[in-house]
Amino acid sequence: MGYGRCENCCNGVLYGSETGGPHVMRININNVRRTHRMKEQKRRWKGVLAVGLAGGLGGAINAALCYFQLPVPIVVDDSVAEFSWHIIPAGAVHGATLAALTFGGAILVTGLGKLRRCGAAVIVGWVAGYFSAIPLQVSAFDNSLMKVIAWPFGSGSLFSAVWSPFAWFGGIALLLSSWLLFRPRKTRALEDTLVISLAAILGSLWWWIEWQRWYFSPLHGAIWGTLVSLGARGVAIQGQAAEQSDAPDEALHGSRPASEPRR
Repeated sequence: MGYGRCENCCNGVLYGSETGGPHVMRININNVRRTHRMKEQKRRWKGVLAVGLAGGLGGAINAALCYFQLPVPIVVDDSVAEFSWHIIPAGAVHGATLAALTFGGAILVTGLGKLRRCGAAVIVGWVAGYFSAIPLQVSAFDNSLMKVIAWPFGSGSLFSAVWSPFAWFGGIALLLSSWLLFRPRKTRALEDTLVISLAAILGSLWWWIEWQRWYFSPLHGAIWGTLVSLGARGVAIQGQAAEQSDAPDEALHGSRPASEPRR
């Protein structure tokens, strides 16, 4: 039997056996778990990139519809709104930012308790609404840099500062992040498409009512939501804590028969 010192987890305490004993096994299990968590996080963030690209495509399509005045022009103060060509790339940045911040924010806070997740969903909604509105503020309204950066606070009203990002599509992020953080199980592709599209429709409804085009909400929401749901298939947020606790043991010990208990 050989002896050595476990420097990693036991502060140099002696262990002994031909293979290093239980300390080495514990180190191996911890290493496998750490590797599994790193791979899972890498897979999630790649998924967020895919979601952002899909959201950008949806935003560009919706902006193109506005630019080409489809299905009908947007009317502001009894006159048809004219958009410059750069509303399309601005819409792409808007859609990508909204999707990426929503899913990325949900990943960052998924390990919190229920009450904290509720508060986090509100913060994710505000932040996503604030940042995703900036390209639209620049393109559609031709605002100055300082006015764009401080756009929720321009009126000087606290209520407006809190509410405005949710009205500017942050409501989509609030609804969607809440669903991601509290859904009780993994969902199928059709369920994802329906729920994400519904969140996009309801979250943008106030905006389009203000522009007197409420029926743009289901049109644009369905386009953006469908594309984002396709990109979101690689982002598994719900239930990851339980999966991560089991998967390393399976990777280390291999699959077991149902009748054989874990040791």
